[in-house]
Amino acid sequence: MKRILFSIFILEMLLNVNVLQGFSSINLITNEKNVNTTNNDDKIHTTNKIIKIWIENDGLLNTTAEIKDNKEEVKISVFNMLGKEVFRVYQGFPLKKDDEGNYKFTSSTPVNLFNNVYILVIESRSYKIADKFIISR
Repeated sequence: MKRILFSIFILEMLLNVNVLQGFSSINLITNEKNVNTTNNDDKIHTTNKIIKIWIENDGLLNTTAEIKDNKEEVKISVFNMLGKEVFRVYQGFPLKKDDEGNYKFTSSTPVNLFNNVYILVIESRSYKIADKFIISR
């Protein structure tokens, strides 16, 4: 049952794809909603969503996400298309904001994944969001 639900979840995500080629990223997500304020620390997010996924030249996987409630611990993992967790990016409370008030998460170790399609999942007690990305070198 878990694999069937995960397969359905994968099929729903076919429209949102991030492509990682040669350690550079092309973000194809275009429906970003931001609330403009004068101070980024006071920026109020109304949704939880992954904005961007990329790999730096040193091999560290980064993701930027809009998170509604930063008081919950998050777990960020990478899954293969079979639903198996292949890499843990981050676990803990969201700490680091970027210039636009979104949270940036960076893996502590380099990613050694093969060229393939993967799913990045951010989950906490009250939500679970995911986005598909492709590693192609």
